[in-house]
Amino acid sequence: DYPRSVLDFVDPGYHPETGAIAYPVFGTTATHAGALYVALGDQVAGEYFADLAASGVRVVDGNSVVRDLVADGQVAYGLTDTDDACAAVSDGAKVELVFPDQEPGGLGTLVIPNTVGVVAGGPNPELARQLVDFLLSPDVTADLVEAGWFHVPSRKVDAIPPCIDTSQVRAMEVSLEDVGARIESVKGEMTRLFVRERQ
Repeated sequence: DYPRSVLDFVDPGYHPETGAIAYPVFGTTATHAGALYVALGDQVAGEYFADLAASGVRVVDGNSVVRDLVADGQVAYGLTDTDDACAAVSDGAKVELVFPDQEPGGLGTLVIPNTVGVVAGGPNPELARQLVDFLLSPDVTADLVEAGWFHVPSRKVDAIPPCIDTSQVRAMEVSLEDVGARIESVKGEMTRLFVRERQ
């Protein structure tokens, strides 16, 4: 009986004090917060994060810390990235990986793509484009999935990550451009809610 949605982290039935998240003021957790503001709207997301801050959930210094707390049994559940979760699995931890918000009509799981780009004005633009084309080719994408470089490919490939089958994961439908436009204001709100001044 574990949370099936990130919104369950504030549900008293799941005992939020037994859960953990990374500070949502940097990294992918801040991106996730920004995505929730885009997906839910300012009012609903603001109320959710205010409730989360007051819930007793443990707020720690990064996704790997969340992973370690869950793997060590110090908390019952936590929100982290697939690379950290898969590291716990490969280390033999007794954990279960759950992609949140997969129920029909649910938010879907935030999928953050890896990116590659060509530096404008760089000295070797043609070689740079060739590298991009190589990295984006279906065969290399499949190789990267099988190597565990990333876990939820943005297109169909004939490969399964070594950690968990992600072929049926339903992604959150948000514009990453909209999320990017909101990140700084959301980080400010997350800092206000979650970062306590030291006495």
